[in-house]
Order: sequence, then structure tokens, then C-alpha cells
Amino acid sequence: MNPSINYESYVWQLEKHKPIFRITTNDHKVARKLMKKENVFMLSYGIQDSTSWTFQTSYESLSYAVIGLGSVTNADVIESSFDGIFVSYTPKQSKTNFDISKIMNENTLEIEEDTNIKFDIDGDDDNLTISFK
Repeated sequence: MNPSINYESYVWQLEKHKPIFRITTNDHKVARKLMKKENVFMLSYGIQDSTSWTFQTSYESLSYAVIGLGSVTNADVIESSFDGIFVSYTPKQSKTNFDISKIMNENTLEIEEDTNIKFDIDGDDDNLTISFK
């Protein structure tokens, strides 16, 4: 999983002709939903480059696993470039709450100390662009 603007969730069948599937995600909302399910077991939790969870569950077929991943992520599931691995991308949500009128008037943005957001502000009173890195 590479750091990007989207979270990534993957599903694949552990062994052919066996109903065991693994799901890996770096989306904390998807992980929380999977932890609540009765037939899903968390196998690993990692924090190296980005937080990730790996789960194991069972489905009757690969098509049901793909439908299940789409249901948990609320996003489309597509086949990855690796055979038999399917991926769903969910957008990262900004946790910053701010008043846009302050930016328009002062060209400054106040953010709480515990946030890790980098941004650039360009423009004038008529056209303001905020780009997040």
C-alpha cells in the first residue's frame, strides 16, 4: 500500500477451491466495520509506513468476496494488476474544521496543533486556491 490521496482495501482468495479470503486495508473505517463482523478475524495490525490491518473471513465464492468488500468500503471494487486480487479505493477525509471566511479575509488558516496537514494558499480576494500536500 502506497501513501496516496485514497485509502486502499484488497481482497484475495487464500487457496483456490477453499472459501477462505484475506482482506487488507489501511482505512480505519473499513477496519472498524470488519472488526464488528462475527465471521471476520483480525490477523495483523501494522504501523510501519502507514497503518494497515489484515483480516481473514470466508465467502462462498470470489464473486461474493468482491461484493462483500464493496459493501464494507461503500466504493467500487476493481481487479488489480495482480491476478486474483481485487482493490477498492476510498477517499481520505480531511479532519480539519475551519472557517473559510477567515481564509478569504486574512489569507491565513488556523489549524489545531495535533494535525499533520501541509497546504499552500494562492490567489486573491476573487480567486482563492488551497492545495493540500
